[in-house]
Amino acid sequence: MQMGSFSRRVIRTQSLCTGILLGLTALLGLYHIGRTVVISEDGVFYIQSAQTLPSGYADLCRKFPPGFPVLLSLTHKILFFPPANSSSTLSWIYSSQLAVLLTQLGSVFLLWKIGCRLFRPVWTFGGLLILLVLPVSKHGCDVLRDWPHLLFLSAAFYALLRNLEKQTLLGWMVSAFLGGVGYLFRPECAQILLYLAAVLALLFWRQKTVPNAGRLLLAGVLAAGAWLLPVLPYWTYADSILPGKLLPMLHSATPDFFWNSDAPSEKGLLPMAAFDLVQDLIENMLYFLFPFWLLGLWHFIKSSIPLKNLYRTMTIIFLIVNMSTLLLLHMGWGYICRRHMLPFIALSCPFIPLGIWHFCSSLPSRLHVLAKLRTRYVYIGLLSIALLTATPKLIRPLHFDKKIYIEAARWIAAHTEPQARIFSEDKRIPFYAERPIAVEEKDADYRILITPKKSTLNSLPADSSLQTWSNEKTVIQFCKTAGSTK
Repeated sequence: MQMGSFSRRVIRTQSLCTGILLGLTALLGLYHIGRTVVISEDGVFYIQSAQTLPSGYADLCRKFPPGFPVLLSLTHKILFFPPANSSSTLSWIYSSQLAVLLTQLGSVFLLWKIGCRLFRPVWTFGGLLILLVLPVSKHGCDVLRDWPHLLFLSAAFYALLRNLEKQTLLGWMVSAFLGGVGYLFRPECAQILLYLAAVLALLFWRQKTVPNAGRLLLAGVLAAGAWLLPVLPYWTYADSILPGKLLPMLHSATPDFFWNSDAPSEKGLLPMAAFDLVQDLIENMLYFLFPFWLLGLWHFIKSSIPLKNLYRTMTIIFLIVNMSTLLLLHMGWGYICRRHMLPFIALSCPFIPLGIWHFCSSLPSRLHVLAKLRTRYVYIGLLSIALLTATPKLIRPLHFDKKIYIEAARWIAAHTEPQARIFSEDKRIPFYAERPIAVEEKDADYRILITPKKSTLNSLPADSSLQTWSNEKTVIQFCKTAGSTK
C-alpha cells in the first residue's frame, strides 16, 4: 500500500513538472508571437515555398527538403478554413509561428521523457527550465525549421531508447520512420540510422549467436525500409539525394588524394572549429553555467564507461555525432550557427543540474544544519541567477532592431501599386508590404537598398530616391530602378 502511494505521488509530481514545462513554453511562445517585430529572412523563404503548394511540390523538392513548407501549408489550411480571405501575409505569419510553437511544445515533452530515462526527474526538470531561457531557444516562435527538426529527431531517439526494453521489430521501424520524416525537415536527421546501426551492433556484441544475428539483420533491413518510406517520395523529385552542404564538409575532413588537387585546401581548421564550438557553447550557457555543464558531462561519461547501460551509451553516441556534425560544418563552411547547436544543447541541458549537484556534494559540510539544504539552496540560487541573467534578452521582442523594416513596408504598401515588383537583398520588407519580390534587379520596378548607418549613399543619383528611413544602425532607401517608368 505504501509502495502504491509512493508511485502515485511520483506520477503526480512528474505530471506537475510536465505541465509547468509545457505551460511555460506556451506562455513564452505566445508572448514572442504577439511581440514579434519581423520574422527571420529564412522564414520569408519558407512561407513563400509553402504558398506554392501543392502545385509546386516537385519544384520545391528539387531545391529544398519539403517537410517544413508542407507543415506550414497544412497549418495554414487548418487554421483558415474555408480559405476565403485567408491569404494575407499576417495570416501566413501567425499560422507559421503557431506551427513552430506546437513543435516546440512537442520537443520539450519528448526531451522530458528522454531525460527521465537518463537522469533524475529533478535534474531533467531543471535542465529544461534552463533550456527555455538560453539564447539557443530564443527563436522558438520564429519561422525556422530547427524546432520541427528537433521534434522528429527527439521522437525517433525516444522511440529507440524505449524499444531497448522489448527490442521489437516494430519499435525499430517506428524509430527509423520518425527519423525519415525528420529528414524532410533537415538532412541531419539521417543520424538516426547511425544510432540504429550502433544499437543493433551492441546487441549482437552482447549475444553473438546465429539466431540473434539473423534477427538483428532483419531488424536492420526493416528499419532501413521504414526510413525510406517517407524519404523516397522526396528523392523521386530531388536533383540529388545528397545534401548540398555535405560534400564541402567531407572535403574539409578527408585527405587530398580523395579529391582534385586543384581544390582549395582547408587543412588546419579543426582547432579553429573546436575553439569556435567551445566559445558558442560558453555563450549559450550564459558563461557561468558552462563549468557546471562540463562537470555534469564528466560524471555522466564516467558512470557510462562500462557500457552496461544502453540508454547512456546511446546518449554519448548522440552527443559525439552531433558535436562532429558541428565541427564538420565549421570546417566545410566556416561557421557554426547557433540554431544548429539546438539538438546538442537540448539533450545535454540536464548536465547542468547534475554538475551543480556534484559540485554541492564536494563542498565541505562543517555545519550539519546546512549539510542537507546546501544542494537545494545552491541549485535554486544558480537557477535564479540564470533566469535573471537571461530575462532581459528573453523578454526582448524577436528582431526588435528591425522596426524600421515595418515602417518602410507600410509606406511602400501605401504608396505603390499592388503589382509593383520590388528587388531587395533582404526579402522581409517587400514581403511585409505584400508586393511581388523580384529575383533580379533588372526585372524590378523598384529596389530597396539597406546599408549600415556609417555607409554613404552618394553613389545613387540625387533624384532616384523616393523615400529614406534611418535608425541608429541602418539606412533604408527606396528608389526606382534604372529604366522604370512607373
